[in-house]
Amino acid sequence: RRYLLEDTDMKYLKYDLYEKASAPGGKIYEAQWNDQLTQYYAEFNSFAYRLPKRFVKEMNEHDMHDCTVKNILIERKKWKKYDVEIHLTDYSDDNIEHMIKLINVNVFKSDLDFRMSGISDWIYCELLAIDDKRMSLEVILFDESSIYCEFSKLQYKKFQVNN
Repeated sequence: RRYLLEDTDMKYLKYDLYEKASAPGGKIYEAQWNDQLTQYYAEFNSFAYRLPKRFVKEMNEHDMHDCTVKNILIERKKWKKYDVEIHLTDYSDDNIEHMIKLINVNVFKSDLDFRMSGISDWIYCELLAIDDKRMSLEVILFDESSIYCEFSKLQYKKFQVNN
């Protein structure tokens, strides 16, 4: 298997543990994975006051798991300042869309490979505080592709679309 972005590694949700827990016979790793999830959400909720309440609720309930990445827009705001807007189709209803807008992005890395099927399925993510001003979001997609961003603010909307 190819490794995700070489210089990033999630703090809690390690991909190799996810692979083991998801593989046939992986039940023995589920307890470890669930322990890592518990630790991650404890940290996530410790800085959740910096995030939109509706986003925190969505993350705590579903973590965007199995949503489909519809598009990613990278918009330059000024010199070395970008916003990244990610649109996701809901995991259970194609008529619901999630918009996650990362403001003041100074790092954006991805190893997306569009030759694979299922590339756009959001498997899991880790959103962490870097310090009192910046946060990071790392996303693992279906075929081991990933997205990593560092930013200062997050905006979120969940809305109905007409397909």
